[in-house]
Amino acid sequence: MASGFSFDFLPTTAANESSTAVETTQAVEQTRRPFAWLANTAQLLHERSEQEIVYRDINVHHVSYNDDDVDDDVDDDVNDPSRSTTQLRQVDWKLSSLVSATDADAPQEQQEALWQQTDLSPGKYEGGMKVWECSLDLVRYLATQQEADLMSITGGQVLELGCGHGLPACFMLQQAIRKQQQEPEPDDNSSSSNKNKQKKPPPLLTVMYVDYNDFVLKDVTVSNIVINAAAADIAIEDVVPHVLLGAGDWLELSKQLLLLQAQSQSKQLDPTIAAATAAVIKEEEESTPIPATTMAQLPTDGKLDCILAAETIYSDQAARDTATFCVRHVRLTTGVAWIATKRYYFGVGGGSEAFRQGVKTAAASQDVTAVVETVQVYDNGTSNIRELLRVQCFPRADE
Repeated sequence: MASGFSFDFLPTTAANESSTAVETTQAVEQTRRPFAWLANTAQLLHERSEQEIVYRDINVHHVSYNDDDVDDDVDDDVNDPSRSTTQLRQVDWKLSSLVSATDADAPQEQQEALWQQTDLSPGKYEGGMKVWECSLDLVRYLATQQEADLMSITGGQVLELGCGHGLPACFMLQQAIRKQQQEPEPDDNSSSSNKNKQKKPPPLLTVMYVDYNDFVLKDVTVSNIVINAAAADIAIEDVVPHVLLGAGDWLELSKQLLLLQAQSQSKQLDPTIAAATAAVIKEEEESTPIPATTMAQLPTDGKLDCILAAETIYSDQAARDTATFCVRHVRLTTGVAWIATKRYYFGVGGGSEAFRQGVKTAAASQDVTAVVETVQVYDNGTSNIRELLRVQCFPRADE
């Protein structure tokens, strides 16, 4: 395995890609939006919890790991004893503060048109106000994993890329806090020393909601965190310590996580190399400051236990970016990334195969072995085929 680490934060381009693709990638790199963590997350959550939020219920039906039900509004098998329903809440964005603040006197159609223009950046960001169908596929699958992969990471770091409404992350947060709250109380008859050992607080779960636009986080994501916690009878005070909100380009976030990794590794380096590394780290830190409270919750090694993403690989560039982020930051061996996607995004590139190629390229640049598995296919014979991919990375064995 290669020694040391690199400060080349840009995604690697395969040698055989066309010059047009290279030029496009370079242009994207020059216009990436800086990434910043929201410093007032606790305030936003508390304020929103005191407001009346208009929402609707979403019923996500699931039967087994091989469930092919793609219509979440159809209840024709509701009496099937093997069929279960996971219920989440979704804020009504049409009544959100963003739309209301644009022009309260304007017709609803005009307000929605303005929102559409504000929320979309063609080729770069495809909208965070909409609940994309693949995000419900991801919730459906996670709901079948409670006793396996899902519950094994309740003390780690979970991040949803391009979260928008953030329903998959809301589900993870809801389930993890429930599990921690259901831990058995110490036996009153046990010894004092045993009680003290049993009362040790569980590892701090951190769920990071990341979107391109901060107004999506403030207007939609925060609302969904609040109403889904309330649906599970979880007090907002129990939610706040576990939530981080961040806005901007994912590979700009990747820079921050790589810096954390570099800081951790630099302590083990030769003093001369460590000094040079520290200088680079300081320069990068000045351009990407992280709030102190946020820093305490980020993984010191830059690795994440779980990465969630739904409909983030809708173009070739987006597929490469998502693949690069996952390979760089999913924890080796034990971490997992779940990518819910359409198999093809007609006319714009992207899709499952583009993502697989991106993972292959990123894995080579990181000197790791990456495995991409299709764990679920949703195909009703008429609409676009959707897939759920699982990504895991492992150290590359020395040859």
